[in-house]
Amino acid sequence: MTHQGAVVITGASTGIGRATALFLDRNGFQVFAGVRRDVDAESLRKEASENLHPIQLDVVDGRSIEASRKKVEEALGDGGLAGLVNNAGITFQGDIESIDPARLELIWQINLRAPFMLCRQAIPHMRAAGGGHIRTGIGENPMLDGKRGATAYTNVDHVEMAVEMAHLAGREVATPDEARGILGMPPREVGKLTG
Repeated sequence: MTHQGAVVITGASTGIGRATALFLDRNGFQVFAGVRRDVDAESLRKEASENLHPIQLDVVDGRSIEASRKKVEEALGDGGLAGLVNNAGITFQGDIESIDPARLELIWQINLRAPFMLCRQAIPHMRAAGGGHIRTGIGENPMLDGKRGATAYTNVDHVEMAVEMAHLAGREVATPDEARGILGMPPREVGKLTG
């Protein structure tokens, strides 16, 4: 089957990552969906076409990243990569004084180092395809809020991601909620951060 291009997406087990992987699959893309557990890979296979390929990918494990790169390259052959979606991410809520440095290190590994390493691997394949799209930081966007006594919090905004994925698949959307609906997600609940 001919497809619109190949896309690698991390964190495709649940949530926006899973919805995006299935959406791109339904819209004719060859999707390499990064998951860490076999049960998540099997669940994706049941809902997707033969163009969605779950790959075991732990973004903090260099050997896992390398093994995934090899699997994607084998599948692509001489073909290039149309996109990379760095969806995997974690956060921690708490004040600066209580954040365990080991937890902070893990946040940096997943939210900063992993996208850097994956981009380095993806860019040559995007050049081979004549260009591509990279989306990083879909889910967790760690920030510091000095107004609340140096509290670390997460500002999760999937709306922008939904709009970008809809456009990548050639779907025009009028509103962010329409884009979320295309991905099969409920309308965004708007809340406000209070101090």
